[in-house]
Amino acid sequence: QKPKNFLFLHHPQTPSHHKKTINQIIYIMTHWERHRKLVIDTYETVTKYRCDDPIELLQSTLLRLNKEGANIAEMSLLYSLESDLLFENGLFEQSYKYAMDGYHLDSERKEVLQSLMTIHSSSDSNYNDNPYEDDEKAKEYCIKLEDLYPSDCNALFSCSQCYSTLGLYDDALRVLKQAFFKMKKSNNNNYRREEKQEFIEEIKKSITQTYIDRYSNCNNEAHELIIKYLIELIEWKHNNLNESNLKTCIEEIWERIEYILGKYIDQKENNIDDCDWNQIWKLLCFIPCSIPLPIKL
Repeated sequence: QKPKNFLFLHHPQTPSHHKKTINQIIYIMTHWERHRKLVIDTYETVTKYRCDDPIELLQSTLLRLNKEGANIAEMSLLYSLESDLLFENGLFEQSYKYAMDGYHLDSERKEVLQSLMTIHSSSDSNYNDNPYEDDEKAKEYCIKLEDLYPSDCNALFSCSQCYSTLGLYDDALRVLKQAFFKMKKSNNNNYRREEKQEFIEEIKKSITQTYIDRYSNCNNEAHELIIKYLIELIEWKHNNLNESNLKTCIEEIWERIEYILGKYIDQKENNIDDCDWNQIWKLLCFIPCSIPLPIKL
């Protein structure tokens, strides 16, 4: 038996119901491509500052897409962008609504997760009346973003800002250093040479600032921990500390070591046992060679 011709797209004998199905597919594909182009064009227009009223443009574009029954994941880009702009203007309820609309369309979109992190973790004094601040939710979205984009330096940098805001400085330093080394080693075509170098410099400054924030927010009675934080700040070779600040850090390390040793001596009335000497030995051995000790120590 002669095989049937299944390539009936332009076949003169194509049944009418098949023609109808094909026309529907062509119609859907044409609309999908048009909707996607509209989303990308609008996104680039707003992000490249080519319009006077970006909020109005985004809202009108989304209204048009929804009226036409568009249902493409790329729409989440516009929702997240609209959310960010509304948040900057203090319109928190609308900002949250748009971010969640984007999340329902594409719950793994980087930009959407970044928007939700910003909404839930804001600590800026300009946003004190933000009712959506929620440390647990911010952390949840941050962890999700890090898990989904472990090689994306931009995503890692966003995570670091969220972690810092939440006071999770060790996590912030961890992802910042990942971003720093990945950025230095990568040949990412998404960045021009100048942009890449600017981003690397921004990451370096953020690492230094995070070291400083971690030290500044540490309990003043946690002497050994503060010594550890100061040492790590000094040993970060891109810390940009001037000579005066570096000297201040080293002197504080000396003072805190002396204070700890003085407590051992005062408590034991000069009868320091082997166990105490072992603790003192560990403390002094913890100080790297890069940090000089005074004669007394």
